[in-house]
Amino acid sequence: MAGKRAAFDEARARNEYEHGYDSLAVIAARHGISRSTLLNRTKEGGWLRKHKPVKRPRRSQEEMRAERFERATRLLRQNIVGRLFVLIDQKLKEIEKRMQDQAASGTQSAADTERDARSFHLIMQVYGKVVELDEAARKNKTVRGGAAGMTKEDADRLRRELAQRIARLGGTQDD
Repeated sequence: MAGKRAAFDEARARNEYEHGYDSLAVIAARHGISRSTLLNRTKEGGWLRKHKPVKRPRRSQEEMRAERFERATRLLRQNIVGRLFVLIDQKLKEIEKRMQDQAASGTQSAADTERDARSFHLIMQVYGKVVELDEAARKNKTVRGGAAGMTKEDADRLRRELAQRIARLGGTQDD
Protein backbone atom coordinates (compact mmCIF):
# COMPACT_ATOMS: atom_id res chain seq x y z
CA MET A 1 0.00 0.00 0.00
CA ALA A 2 2.66 2.50 -1.01
CA GLY A 3 0.91 5.86 -0.75
CA LYS A 4 -2.62 4.52 -1.23
CA ARG A 5 -4.85 2.89 1.33
CA ALA A 6 -7.02 -0.03 0.34
CA ALA A 7 -10.76 0.48 0.72
CA PHE A 8 -12.07 -0.73 4.07
CA ASP A 9 -14.32 -3.77 3.64
CA GLU A 10 -16.70 -3.33 6.56
CA ALA A 11 -18.76 -6.44 5.82
CA ARG A 12 -15.67 -8.64 5.83
CA ALA A 13 -14.31 -7.00 8.99
CA ARG A 14 -17.67 -7.47 10.71
CA ASN A 15 -17.76 -11.13 9.73
CA GLU A 16 -14.23 -11.65 11.08
CA TYR A 17 -15.14 -9.85 14.31
CA GLU A 18 -18.42 -11.67 14.91
CA HIS A 19 -17.34 -15.18 13.85
CA GLY A 20 -13.57 -15.21 14.26
CA TYR A 21 -11.16 -15.63 17.12
CA ASP A 22 -8.77 -12.77 16.31
CA SER A 23 -8.34 -9.73 18.52
CA LEU A 24 -9.43 -6.23 17.52
CA ALA A 25 -5.80 -5.27 16.88
CA VAL A 26 -5.24 -8.22 14.51
CA ILE A 27 -8.46 -7.58 12.56
CA ALA A 28 -7.75 -3.84 12.38
CA ALA A 29 -4.20 -4.43 11.12
CA ARG A 30 -5.47 -6.86 8.49
CA HIS A 31 -7.87 -4.19 7.17
CA GLY A 32 -5.43 -1.27 7.39
CA ILE A 33 -7.27 0.69 10.07
CA SER A 34 -6.51 1.47 13.69
CA ARG A 35 -7.78 -0.61 16.59
CA SER A 36 -9.77 2.37 17.92
CA THR A 37 -11.47 2.91 14.55
CA LEU A 38 -12.53 -0.73 14.46
CA LEU A 39 -13.73 -0.53 18.07
CA ASN A 40 -15.86 2.51 17.18
CA ARG A 41 -17.37 0.64 14.20
CA THR A 42 -18.25 -2.33 16.43
CA LYS A 43 -20.03 -0.07 18.92
CA GLU A 44 -21.83 2.03 16.29
CA GLY A 45 -22.93 -1.01 14.30
CA GLY A 46 -23.90 -3.11 17.29
CA TRP A 47 -21.55 -5.95 16.28
CA LEU A 48 -21.62 -8.91 18.67
CA ARG A 49 -18.92 -11.54 19.08
CA LYS A 50 -19.90 -15.18 18.99
CA HIS A 51 -16.52 -16.28 20.44
CA LYS A 52 -13.94 -14.81 22.76
CA PRO A 53 -10.73 -13.79 21.01
CA VAL A 54 -7.85 -16.23 21.39
CA LYS A 55 -4.79 -14.81 23.10
CA ARG A 56 -1.74 -15.36 20.98
CA PRO A 57 1.69 -15.52 22.57
CA ARG A 58 3.57 -12.28 22.22
CA ARG A 59 6.92 -12.25 20.57
CA SER A 60 9.84 -11.37 22.76
CA GLN A 61 11.82 -8.17 22.27
CA GLU A 62 14.74 -10.30 21.13
CA GLU A 63 12.63 -12.02 18.44
CA MET A 64 11.31 -8.69 17.18
CA ARG A 65 14.83 -7.23 17.16
CA ALA A 66 16.15 -10.23 15.22
CA GLU A 67 13.31 -9.91 12.68
CA ARG A 68 14.00 -6.19 12.18
CA PHE A 69 17.72 -6.92 11.77
CA GLU A 70 17.04 -9.63 9.16
CA ARG A 71 14.68 -7.34 7.24
CA ALA A 72 17.19 -4.46 7.31
CA THR A 73 20.01 -6.78 6.22
CA ARG A 74 17.91 -8.13 3.34
CA LEU A 75 17.02 -4.61 2.15
CA LEU A 76 20.63 -3.48 2.44
CA ARG A 77 21.82 -6.51 0.44
CA GLN A 78 19.21 -5.82 -2.26
CA ASN A 79 20.33 -2.20 -2.43
CA ILE A 80 24.01 -3.12 -2.67
CA VAL A 81 23.39 -5.74 -5.36
CA GLY A 82 21.39 -3.25 -7.42
CA ARG A 83 24.10 -0.62 -7.07
CA LEU A 84 26.76 -3.13 -8.11
CA PHE A 85 24.82 -3.99 -11.27
CA VAL A 86 24.69 -0.28 -12.12
CA LEU A 87 28.41 0.13 -11.41
CA ILE A 88 29.29 -2.84 -13.62
CA ASP A 89 27.22 -1.36 -16.43
CA GLN A 90 28.97 2.02 -16.08
CA LYS A 91 32.46 0.50 -16.10
CA LEU A 92 31.69 -1.61 -19.16
CA LYS A 93 30.46 1.49 -20.98
CA GLU A 94 33.71 3.28 -20.10
CA ILE A 95 35.83 0.39 -21.43
CA GLU A 96 33.73 0.14 -24.61
CA LYS A 97 34.01 3.87 -25.28
CA ARG A 98 37.77 3.90 -24.69
CA MET A 99 38.27 0.87 -26.97
CA GLN A 100 36.10 2.39 -29.71
CA ASP A 101 37.95 5.74 -29.50
CA GLN A 102 41.34 4.04 -29.63
CA ALA A 103 40.29 1.72 -32.47
CA ALA A 104 38.94 4.67 -34.47
CA SER A 105 42.11 6.71 -34.01
CA GLY A 106 44.41 3.70 -34.42
CA THR A 107 46.32 4.58 -31.23
CA GLN A 108 45.58 1.45 -29.27
CA SER A 109 48.80 -0.09 -28.00
CA ALA A 110 49.34 -3.62 -26.78
CA ALA A 111 49.50 -2.27 -23.20
CA ASP A 112 46.12 -0.55 -23.65
CA THR A 113 44.59 -3.74 -25.01
CA GLU A 114 46.04 -5.76 -22.13
CA ARG A 115 44.77 -3.25 -19.55
CA ASP A 116 41.27 -3.28 -21.05
CA ALA A 117 41.23 -7.07 -21.22
CA ARG A 118 42.24 -7.33 -17.54
CA SER A 119 39.65 -4.75 -16.53
CA PHE A 120 37.00 -6.59 -18.48
CA HIS A 121 38.04 -9.91 -16.88
CA LEU A 122 37.83 -8.43 -13.37
CA ILE A 123 34.42 -6.93 -14.11
CA MET A 124 33.17 -10.33 -15.28
CA GLN A 125 34.43 -11.91 -12.05
CA VAL A 126 32.66 -9.26 -9.99
CA TYR A 127 29.54 -9.77 -12.10
CA GLY A 128 29.58 -13.50 -11.29
CA LYS A 129 29.82 -12.77 -7.57
CA VAL A 130 27.06 -10.15 -7.74
CA VAL A 131 24.78 -12.63 -9.51
CA GLU A 132 25.50 -15.16 -6.74
CA LEU A 133 24.67 -12.53 -4.11
CA ASP A 134 21.50 -11.60 -5.97
CA GLU A 135 20.37 -15.22 -6.21
CA ALA A 136 21.14 -15.83 -2.53
CA ALA A 137 19.16 -12.73 -1.58
CA ARG A 138 16.22 -13.85 -3.71
CA LYS A 139 16.17 -17.29 -2.04
CA ASN A 140 16.09 -15.73 1.43
CA LYS A 141 13.66 -12.88 0.88
CA THR A 142 9.94 -12.99 1.48
CA VAL A 143 8.89 -9.89 -0.47
CA ARG A 144 9.86 -9.11 -4.08
CA GLY A 145 11.38 -5.81 -4.95
CA GLY A 146 13.30 -3.61 -2.59
CA ALA A 147 15.33 -0.50 -2.42
CA ALA A 148 17.27 -1.27 -5.55
CA GLY A 149 14.26 -2.48 -7.52
CA MET A 150 16.33 -5.03 -9.46
CA THR A 151 14.01 -7.75 -10.71
CA LYS A 152 14.82 -11.13 -12.27
CA GLU A 153 13.89 -9.67 -15.66
CA ASP A 154 16.34 -6.78 -15.12
CA ALA A 155 19.13 -9.21 -14.27
CA ASP A 156 18.32 -11.35 -17.32
CA ARG A 157 18.29 -8.26 -19.55
CA LEU A 158 21.67 -7.21 -18.15
CA ARG A 159 23.07 -10.71 -18.81
CA ARG A 160 21.90 -10.55 -22.45
CA GLU A 161 23.42 -7.09 -22.87
CA LEU A 162 26.71 -8.33 -21.41
CA ALA A 163 26.76 -11.25 -23.85
CA GLN A 164 26.18 -8.84 -26.75
CA ARG A 165 28.95 -6.55 -25.47
CA ILE A 166 31.35 -9.46 -25.19
CA ALA A 167 30.57 -10.45 -28.77
CA ARG A 168 31.13 -6.85 -29.97
CA LEU A 169 34.37 -6.49 -28.02
CA GLY A 170 35.59 -9.76 -29.45
CA GLY A 171 34.89 -8.41 -32.95
CA THR A 172 36.63 -5.06 -32.37
CA GLN A 173 39.78 -6.64 -30.92
CA ASP A 174 40.22 -8.82 -34.02
CA ASP A 175 40.14 -5.78 -36.36
